[in-house]
Amino acid sequence: SVLGCSEGDLVLIPPGVAHKQLSASPDFLLLGAYPNETPRADTVRGAPSEAQRQNIASIPPPASDPLFGLDAAPWGGDVAELF
Repeated sequence: SVLGCSEGDLVLIPPGVAHKQLSASPDFLLLGAYPNETPRADTVRGAPSEAQRQNIASIPPPASDPLFGLDAAPWGGDVAELF
């Protein structure tokens, strides 16, 4: 699937989901970051091994919303419910 984004959009990609930027306008900025709970995040290219699948499944959700913080998220502040 292809997801279009507009100015002001925030895209949260959960662990284990493949993603790739196919194209962008000249004024597009992509910022990627990992939550403090995953200091040793790795990149899996191709089909994951069983050990990599277990690693993906064990990743905890972020303790706070990456944009709004602990309590200000429009969906109530518990980012774990999104995953």
